[in-house]
Amino acid sequence: SGIGVKTAQRICLELKDKLKPTSSDESVGLLTNAEVALTGLGFRLNEVRPVLRGLARECSSVEELVRRALARLVGGE
Repeated sequence: SGIGVKTAQRICLELKDKLKPTSSDESVGLLTNAEVALTGLGFRLNEVRPVLRGLARECSSVEELVRRALARLVGGE
């Protein structure tokens, strides 16, 4: 179950211009937007949060964070 790599990439492209930080603290905005994107795709918040927190410091944009989180969630990396 879940989505494949090509679908994940397409979703990232579609969400690219739609996600903007909602907080003055950019890292919180990144996490929040990534959580919204991933839970909107059907992932549970309790499986998404640990993955995002592990990647947050390594990613500079929501797109990168979502892409890398999808790779871990779908591919089990």
